Parts: sequence; C-alpha cells; structure tokens
Amino acid sequence: MANDLEKGQILTINPMGVFVDDVPVTRYNGEKIENIDHFSRCLIDDIIEVQLMQSDTFGKYGIAGNPKPAIDGRYVWMRARSEDNIWSDWLFRANYSSLEKGVSFLPRWVITDASVMTSRRRPDFRTAIMGSIANNKIRLLADMER
Repeated sequence: MANDLEKGQILTINPMGVFVDDVPVTRYNGEKIENIDHFSRCLIDDIIEVQLMQSDTFGKYGIAGNPKPAIDGRYVWMRARSEDNIWSDWLFRANYSSLEKGVSFLPRWVITDASVMTSRRRPDFRTAIMGSIANNKIRLLADMER
C-alpha cells in the first residue's frame, strides 16, 4: 500500500464500509477522513457503491473523463455503481485548488462530499451520475445483442 500511497488512491464506499484496495481504512491519501461514520449516506436508492479519487486531472463539473489518482491532486472525481452492477463514468466533481490547503482538505472531506453529491440535495450531479449509468447500461445491452 505504500506504493499506492505514493501515487494516490481510489477510495471505495459500499455497504460493508470504506476501503482502499479492499482494505478497510479511516485515512485517505494520508489524511484522517472526517465523518467516516456517515459513509452509508452516500448509498441511496439504487446506488450501491461509490468511488472517489483525488487527482491532478482537471475536468469540467459533471463531465466524464479519465482521471488518474494523485496524492497531491487538487481535483475530486467520482463514480457510482447501480444495483444492476453498472458503473457510471468518472465524473469531475470539484476543484480544491482555490483552498489554501486543498491537498489536505480534499481527502478529509471525501465522505461528506460524496454523501452530498449522491443525495437529492444536489440533483444536478446526481442526475449526471444516473444519466451516465443509464447510458452505460444502454451500451452494454447493445453490445450483448451483437
């Protein structure tokens, strides 16, 4: 895991808890995660798993991309998996570069951030996630019919 920590990590939230590489964690990219006890708030309706990534890949809010984990990244990307086992694309969530200590705040706030973005409090982002899942489902079904 030391090598993973050098390049950055993907945080996974599912009904079993909060993980990096299938190992339960309370820290993300070296920082203690705040509100980790509230991880289940990220999982509502048909969202059964959420992944978040601290990255140095810039993007546009709610738009899909191909980020890579980076321990010193100032951007948050996330994706979700539906109950029918289809993932959304990685969607750009936020830019923490305007915060003085964005690199340390970002990994602390990931659980809180994910629970807000998957909730009905942010219908714009939730709609983007669910739309991406729906598009991916259509593509998968079309591929199966070929």
